[in-house]
Amino acid sequence: MSKGLKIALASIALALSLLMVAVFAVFALLNSQSGSAFVAGALTSQLNQSLDGHIQFRDMSGSLTGPLQLDDLQVTLPGTDLAIRSLQLDWNPGALLRGQLVLTQLQVDGVNLDLSATESTEDPAAFSPESLQLPVDIIASGIVLRNLNITQEGQDSQRIYAANLDISLRGDLLALKHVQVNVPQGTIVITGQASLRNQMPLYFLLDWTWNADESAPLSGNFALQGDTNWSDGIGFELRYKLEANGLSS
Repeated sequence: MSKGLKIALASIALALSLLMVAVFAVFALLNSQSGSAFVAGALTSQLNQSLDGHIQFRDMSGSLTGPLQLDDLQVTLPGTDLAIRSLQLDWNPGALLRGQLVLTQLQVDGVNLDLSATESTEDPAAFSPESLQLPVDIIASGIVLRNLNITQEGQDSQRIYAANLDISLRGDLLALKHVQVNVPQGTIVITGQASLRNQMPLYFLLDWTWNADESAPLSGNFALQGDTNWSDGIGFELRYKLEANGLSS
């Protein structure tokens, strides 16, 4: 083996060794609570400089590689004020090597969302479902939201007792495996899927119960299937079926 080849191989081996050391060092940093707090603080500071708003949290426990908990999270953006009492997150970092972002737990409790009108001098861009496609697949199960209050300027506050979600986004296919929302008036369960393309086929099934004041409770289901066209304006070619049944008191 020539001397030049030996030097080249030794240089490659040294570079790979340094890369492995750097990877392990970063993983060790993110896997520790103190290291995660440092990185989270730096990211929050960078976001606050980049965004026209402010992000802060009172306390953080766990690590960025999971599980992680944030307490008293506040996000302030133009037209949006978001306050979360508690957020718990766990995920599978190794799945990123397969091109997947896998959330195994996301529990959010005590959410207050205030929305207000904002003035914009820019013309809003036309919506394209293809803009929602991501470079990685997302698989999210165990998502639980509790005690949500949503307030829009000039409207009454809307309360959601709880929402449970099991969803995935693989390529352009958005699948709602199970979405359940509990509100004071009743419960809604949604399943279905849609392809995030400008010519977007979709299918959704909605089961609901409704407990309106001073009337008999109702239940039923609603099925929606067809295509929507987002290319030039919005076009619809949809078929639906609605059934409703009264429930005995």
